[in-house]
Amino acid sequence: MLFVCKLFIFSYIFCCTLLLDGSVESIRLEDIDFTELKSIKRAVESGAVREVYVDKNGDYYYKIWSPNNKRIRNFLQAISAGFYDDIAPLVNIIYDGKGCCRGYITKGGIVAIKSPLEKEIINSGRNKITRIAELNKQIYLPYKEFYHRLLKTIKEKGYVHIDYTPSNLIFIDQEYKLIDLEAVLSIYQVNNSFFSDIHIPSDYRNFVKTIKSKNLKKHPIKKCIRYFSHS
Repeated sequence: MLFVCKLFIFSYIFCCTLLLDGSVESIRLEDIDFTELKSIKRAVESGAVREVYVDKNGDYYYKIWSPNNKRIRNFLQAISAGFYDDIAPLVNIIYDGKGCCRGYITKGGIVAIKSPLEKEIINSGRNKITRIAELNKQIYLPYKEFYHRLLKTIKEKGYVHIDYTPSNLIFIDQEYKLIDLEAVLSIYQVNNSFFSDIHIPSDYRNFVKTIKSKNLKKHPIKKCIRYFSHS
């Protein structure tokens, strides 16, 4: 029991003292005006509370969690490694008065699974060839570019977003970005529950498995376009 208590204290201190190198600006939890925000989601996992807020214009989303969130350590390590530099709309890391990471802020965007753009193109009344050309230009090619960038980042940085699903992908500034950023593990921490999760594209899981097994030969990147198509 004493060992468990010491481990908990150590984990808490680690998460409260692992400050970033300045690549991502920080903001104090106490400086956030919650009267200007709307709570849109709340979840409790293993006693840890996570809540999502959005500003009035939908421009920024705030993910706030309690200090006992087990994902804090991996999240901060992934940030320090630069894992999210090019694949996420991260704006700020939130710290409380004790220096403990309490969440983050991201830019708002259109959730990929609910994107009205694809339906708008499909229902535009234009001929099929024109519609396909527009879909490729505005939807599929940007996603393909993002997917290649994501896999390259996993290989280079050694971290994996473990909840890679359409609901955690947004379209912003003409490109795709990841959200739910605390859902991240070191490549060596990924286990069988990830590899057997049918909600995650099989080619994404296979790529991670290939990298984890240290088989660094060129891996064929399969298309996930159909998986993210909602027509």
